[in-house]
Amino acid sequence: MNSAAPIQTQDDALSLQPPLPVRRLHNFIYCQRLFYYQWVENLFEENADTIAGSHAHRNVDKPSNYEEDKKVALAEGLPEGARLRSLKLESVTLGLVGVVDLIEGGPEGAEVVDYKKGSAKRGQNGERVAKESDAVQVMAHALLLEEEGTRVTRGWIYYAEDKRRVSVELSPEQREQTLKALADAKALAASGHCPPPLVHDPRCLHCSAYPICLPNESRWWAAGFEEKVDEQQMAFVFDGWPVAADASRWRPGGHALAGAATTAPEIKEAPRPDGDAGEILVVQEPGAQVGQRGDMFTVSVKGEVVQKMPGHQLRAIYLYGAVQLTAQAVQTALELDIDVAYFS
Repeated sequence: MNSAAPIQTQDDALSLQPPLPVRRLHNFIYCQRLFYYQWVENLFEENADTIAGSHAHRNVDKPSNYEEDKKVALAEGLPEGARLRSLKLESVTLGLVGVVDLIEGGPEGAEVVDYKKGSAKRGQNGERVAKESDAVQVMAHALLLEEEGTRVTRGWIYYAEDKRRVSVELSPEQREQTLKALADAKALAASGHCPPPLVHDPRCLHCSAYPICLPNESRWWAAGFEEKVDEQQMAFVFDGWPVAADASRWRPGGHALAGAATTAPEIKEAPRPDGDAGEILVVQEPGAQVGQRGDMFTVSVKGEVVQKMPGHQLRAIYLYGAVQLTAQAVQTALELDIDVAYFS
């Protein structure tokens, strides 16, 4: 007789997991469903935002030569002003792996810098503060460096849209939050259960996983809605099933749907179609000028800005007639691979 296969416990599932990438820990804080799709299901969709994020990393993604003597130097303390870029670190103890964008030698120890394409959030007094998921990512990198024997004294996030650094306090509270998030993320991955979608959350509108997640549709189907049975079709009801006034509306498992709708609710945020590479900026006003400020393309008429558009959302600029394009805008269009066409 064949013996039964051993039952795998959650502890077994946790021990079998590979090291969790820090970027997936960032996903977990941002949206647990996104984390599950990308880490457990290995589903990833590129969009304009993820490509813009890669563009913001283009300088720090050129790794420094990391030889054994530099590892020793890092453990002893980087000299003030020294830099290491795109440094991959892994901790067996933490079960964590990540690539630190930039490590700088500061006056009191190493400082960690992470690059983000967007902008910082605003505090109560209008000051720039780090987003929660970004702060957790910086703290995770600091933990990895501590495992290598490096003393980390400060953390920073460079937001490309603001073109400014925002400080991250590496406090005991931040450390505790990061370690708890790491444990919770691994437990979710081991559970094998995909979290439910967010409800009417603006994060969904710019999420690369939107075409996979389909939050509105997923929520509707998860509620147990079924198509109304044709009145001419014979239906069978088993004993023990509660029968509603309208027996054609039921939830799998035998629970009647009180007041259930027979048609899907209106979907206000339609999924973005595949291949939607960006928008086209069309300028036809004679004498108009297309310029660039920060991460935005601007259209000015008689010195007054009449329109702004993020560069990472554009795929082409069409200029009709006597419209000028500044040299800075030309350079940015080349960097972002934005087509520019002139029409007479």
